[in-house]
Amino acid sequence: MHAFIISGADRAGGLAEIAEAVAERGINITMVSAITSGGSAMLVITTNDEASTRVALDHLRWGYREVELLPVTIEDIPGALADVARRLADAAVNIELVLPVSAARDGSHMTLALATSDDAATREVLGYLVGALG
Repeated sequence: MHAFIISGADRAGGLAEIAEAVAERGINITMVSAITSGGSAMLVITTNDEASTRVALDHLRWGYREVELLPVTIEDIPGALADVARRLADAAVNIELVLPVSAARDGSHMTLALATSDDAATREVLGYLVGALG
């Protein structure tokens, strides 16, 4: 599964423009996260049709890049994310994106989707914690 990181100027209607362009092609946005700061905006989306999403985004004024998401399941306890982040930092792997995917109903674990600077190293460093996203 891939995510699209879309960036541009922070302005009214930006999210509407992107969501409409995707919707016009019959694409469903399955996950979304957005933030603005200092006049810039960043939107992260996943969709049910990555190929068509690329086409839709290519026709907009917004810049974007596509990243692979690796699901990482961690215990839902203090320090679990710190452990993952430290292990990747020690391997010189940069975490570029973290998205929540799911949490166990009993609160025992949670799954995060990570985009990193080195997918192979992430898989090697985190081993069994890395699974597959549908």
